[in-house]
Amino acid sequence: MSKILVVDDSMVIRKMIKNSLQKEGHEIHQAENGQEGFELFAAHSFDLIITDINMPIMNGFEFSEKVRASSGTSCDIPIIVLSTEFSDEVKERGRNIGINAWMVKPAEEEKLLKAVAFLIENTKMKSA
Repeated sequence: MSKILVVDDSMVIRKMIKNSLQKEGHEIHQAENGQEGFELFAAHSFDLIITDINMPIMNGFEFSEKVRASSGTSCDIPIIVLSTEFSDEVKERGRNIGINAWMVKPAEEEKLLKAVAFLIENTKMKSA
């Protein structure tokens, strides 16, 4: 079982992601914005993060930058962006931060599950 942090200001999106990932046996933690997400990230160990971009208080870019700037092995945690934003410029900014995957809302459940499984397995292989 993997621990996954879901950061999105939409309760509906968080619930959909949580339901999909819990069926696969993952433990899900949720935050409503990047600030709350970073506090959870700093206090716990996660195997993967799924974040939105457009959120109040701290957006997904700022949140992801703080995660990448943190010290230790947790700064290499895989990050999936799940957003309505998908322009080339926005995706390029995400790549420059170190986003591992980009999915457009609403994501198909099967594609999300495959991306999560791939990134978690790939991370485990790297650390082995």
